[in-house]
Amino acid sequence: MSRTRPLLLGAFAAGAALTILLVFRGTVGGDQIALLTRGWLLAARGRFVPYGNPTSAGGFEAGGASSVLVGLPMFLWRDARAPVLLIAATQLLAYALLDRLLRKTVGPVERVLFAVAYWLAPWRLYFSGFLWNPNYLFLAGAVHATTLHAQRDRPSAWRSALHVATIGVAMQLHPSAIWMPIATALLWWRGYTRIHVRGALAGAAAVALSLVPWIEAVHRDPSLLPGGVGFPLRGLIFVYPLVRGAMLWLRYGSMWVSGKMLRFDFALALPATASTIAGALAKGVAYLAAGVTLACSILANRWFLRRPLRFLRARHRPDAGGRAWLAGYAGLGFAAALAAFALAPTTVMAWQGLILFHAAVLPLVLWAAALARSGRGRAVRRIAIAWAGVSVLLGVAMAFGSPRYHCAWGTPETPPLRHDHPMFHELGIHDRCPLVTGDPDGWWISLLDE
Repeated sequence: MSRTRPLLLGAFAAGAALTILLVFRGTVGGDQIALLTRGWLLAARGRFVPYGNPTSAGGFEAGGASSVLVGLPMFLWRDARAPVLLIAATQLLAYALLDRLLRKTVGPVERVLFAVAYWLAPWRLYFSGFLWNPNYLFLAGAVHATTLHAQRDRPSAWRSALHVATIGVAMQLHPSAIWMPIATALLWWRGYTRIHVRGALAGAAAVALSLVPWIEAVHRDPSLLPGGVGFPLRGLIFVYPLVRGAMLWLRYGSMWVSGKMLRFDFALALPATASTIAGALAKGVAYLAAGVTLACSILANRWFLRRPLRFLRARHRPDAGGRAWLAGYAGLGFAAALAAFALAPTTVMAWQGLILFHAAVLPLVLWAAALARSGRGRAVRRIAIAWAGVSVLLGVAMAFGSPRYHCAWGTPETPPLRHDHPMFHELGIHDRCPLVTGDPDGWWISLLDE
């Protein structure tokens, strides 16, 4: 452990520093304004909005979890960055829970590799510094894994209640959380966990109570219900969405991030010529890293899934050990991911798998650790250090060049608005990067007029 501790602490410190940097450079677009409105109405006006943002399938997200999560930090700090700091805190807690799980099940090598592949991942870093529903889901995924592992031998009432309640809250934040109950069912079926029935029912009852205001709102206005776009099992009928989802699993174990994340523009930080050169270099590094790391992810999953159905066919043995439990969690998590992608009524987008990000990086971690134990420890160590270095470089590039993290109003993420509003001033949005307001054809959220 003494040889790996500096690497572990260095990866953690770098990831934490980059997360804070991104939080204070994050911008506000249409989705963020919609969420901030819900939180601001709760904190400033005492009004609770019992439904979330619009969904890609039409309607609005069920429940008021987003209103509470965005609004509560504003009681302490009336600023648009307050709920983003909470997101950063939830991701830190998610990493702490998962690292603790690895400490119980495997060794220090896996912990270092997980710190690099998960905590320092450009995927996680990018989704840590701005307000958006999927960004909360890292913690939900971590609670999913840790509560199931804690019940591998015997059920626990409070852990089962927490597990079910977490699923309920996550479903209120984003429909992609459907992965959680599917994975839970598969893991229970194959003997990887046990469920305390009364505890699970208590968690379900708590979730049901939280949905009462939403049910009342839907009764008054049925248009709040989703279902206007797409249809379930679309991924099976049109094969592309399912293939895209499977590819997303591989991409999460690599640095092949979305193209939008790599639209670097350093004009606000550097002179014109230097900005152009820096942008080209950053993109070049990003594309090279994407290719190399995707090859690693493919090799890792080929090794991990060399017998694709073994996790579904065989029940978990209680004496199999922690590494076998993690492998089963990831393998059945992949099967659950395919099922969730097939159920999705629309084509899977990059952010719709963040709930399972921790599971998707496990094959890479377990494969690299197996290589290290087979006598290739020095090579694995060097690659991990290089991987971490490139991740930090991309994190800095995103913080100063990505459209989400610099003042680039007028882009699709930050549409012109029809009116100004006191909320924009009270939350300091205009002070950091003035919104474009007064456009008769601009976008607007009707909640601000009510």
